[in-house]
Parts: sequence; structure tokens; C-alpha cells
Amino acid sequence: MERGTTGLYTSTSAGGVACQAFVPMALPPFPVLDFNGKLQSRLNDALIAFGRLDAVSMLLPDAQLFLYSYVRLAAQRARRRSQRAVKRQLGYDDCTPRQGKTSHESDS
Repeated sequence: MERGTTGLYTSTSAGGVACQAFVPMALPPFPVLDFNGKLQSRLNDALIAFGRLDAVSMLLPDAQLFLYSYVRLAAQRARRRSQRAVKRQLGYDDCTPRQGKTSHESDS
């Protein structure tokens, strides 16, 4: 994607100190954005989704606590998967040993 100039630097003074300020080109960009029916519909859907997200965030007493519950849930699920894998390796199903030899017994 090739970009043209997006703005210009102008020399100015701020608080008695000489500096340069970036001044962007005027909006809307060229070519002008065409908000046809499909694009307008998608924009409306996005704005509605943002509104819902904002409404839910206002209902949360503490966002950090909310996120912590999901992090904790993910950690518990990972721990359970690990425990199941270890039990499988040791030859246990539902905390009861399998009948016969397990994979860690030798044929001596």
C-alpha cells in the first residue's frame, strides 16, 4: 500500500522554545469515503456492539475481579487436564488401578 503525505511539519514556538508541530491533512481523505448500504450497516453493528460492551462494563463492580475469575477457571482446567494425563500414564482410571500390568511394570 502506497501512502501519500499525511500532513506537514510547521515551525512554531511553545513556551518560548522553538519546535516543530505536525499538522495532518484535512479530513475526509481523498477519495472520499463511500458509506454505501453494506458499509453503513457494518458500522452500525460495530457501534451497537461497543454500546453493549460499555453497558456490561458499567455493571461490573470490579473489572480486575471479573478477569481474575476467568484466569482462575483456565488454571483449574489446565490442572485437571494435567492430572488426567498423569493418571493415564500411571495406568489409573478414575483413581482405581487397571487390571494387569501397567506401563511402568517390567516383564522380569
